[in-house]
Amino acid sequence: MSTATLNSPPVIGSRRAQPSRLLIVLAFFAIYVVWGTTYLAIRFAVETIPPLVTAGIRHTVAGLILLAIAWSRGFRPRREHWIAGSALGALFFLVGHGSLHWAEQYVSSGFAALLVASEPLRILALGAAMGQQRINWKNGLGLLMGLGGVAILTAPELTSRSSLTVGIIAVLVGAASWAVGVCVSPRLRLPRDPIGR
Repeated sequence: MSTATLNSPPVIGSRRAQPSRLLIVLAFFAIYVVWGTTYLAIRFAVETIPPLVTAGIRHTVAGLILLAIAWSRGFRPRREHWIAGSALGALFFLVGHGSLHWAEQYVSSGFAALLVASEPLRILALGAAMGQQRINWKNGLGLLMGLGGVAILTAPELTSRSSLTVGIIAVLVGAASWAVGVCVSPRLRLPRDPIGR
């Protein structure tokens, strides 16, 4: 065996291991069923528990579980992580989900989900305003079509039940807060791995 062979680094395949099709299907199932039923679960919860208490319990339990997982992997948050995490927590969960929980006292779970589904439109518009991305004719057209679609789908609700206005505004404020969180998070000093590895 030559010296060149001994000193040369091992050749590593450029192809990464592909996840199995079953895992992909299960991941989509989790997104559509577990995440999709969140709005219905919130609706049932706020009928008996104050909305902000519901949101607080939900997010505190989830946060403690994730912190325990990260801690077990050796992650020790620094001061800047706590500051950035608190800012994003306020945007995502206090305002974003807090207003959603409150709004579902007044709007149906399906209608709330529809309004939140327009969130990517806000992220695109805000990202463009912050100079993070450009709106070209393709995503601009998509933005207009998305806004038009939401307007068409929500118009019957608005005209038939004017009492929903406060709930609708609350959902939209929460979605806007979530969009702000998405756009400012790259500028904050966060851990490289969100699970703390």
